[in-house]
Amino acid sequence: MRILYVGSTDSNSSFIDCIAGIDAKQRDKLSRKLALLKTGNSVISPDIKHFSISKYSRLYKLQMKGQIRLLVIFTLTKAHGGDVILLVPFITRHKRHTMQALESALKILGDIDSGELHIQEVNLDTFMEN
Repeated sequence: MRILYVGSTDSNSSFIDCIAGIDAKQRDKLSRKLALLKTGNSVISPDIKHFSISKYSRLYKLQMKGQIRLLVIFTLTKAHGGDVILLVPFITRHKRHTMQALESALKILGDIDSGELHIQEVNLDTFMEN
């Protein structure tokens, strides 16, 4: 299983920008959670929820609580042994932020499926240093 994220043609990523905006302690915590997710054992973790509404049934959220509440919307692929694609990270302050992130995630999935966006593998060690 691999951890992937959406890359863009100009090498800028909202995921990297969001990670750069959190403190080192939360980046370390996120790195550990992603490492667990990579093993495939943490899909049943209390920090990971599957969306049950049929429109969002392909999506999951990883939530981290601390000084800020960081959520990462992701999906699991059936190809390559169930890779994880990190779609939308965001700091939530209101429930509507989650709904906006879900809609963004669906758009990103459509863009990936149509080939407009590409995905690349995350190297957790260097990824979290940004």
